[in-house]
Amino acid sequence: QKANHNPYIFVDTGAIKLFDAVYAKGCQKNRLIVNAVGCSETSHEDGIYKIGERNFSLLNKLLWKNDIILESEHIGDNSMRSVHFYLSSGEISIKTY
Repeated sequence: QKANHNPYIFVDTGAIKLFDAVYAKGCQKNRLIVNAVGCSETSHEDGIYKIGERNFSLLNKLLWKNDIILESEHIGDNSMRSVHFYLSSGEISIKTY
């Protein structure tokens, strides 16, 4: 299974592992700033499977169940994105292609 090899490529396994990792480093949930980037549709899907939409829906459900607020989102369409995180300031930079 792909999730066993690389759990970070799926929302349901990757987000949980990511939160577990930051909590293990001492992060406090009430200090998290959570931004969602991605969840785009691939050009060959033609909107049939709506994988990006389903992933974002799953992420929202996971956040809601864990009482985590989504600060911002840059999701959807079929654009590729690069994200840069500035941990010292909490800022992010998103470049869309």
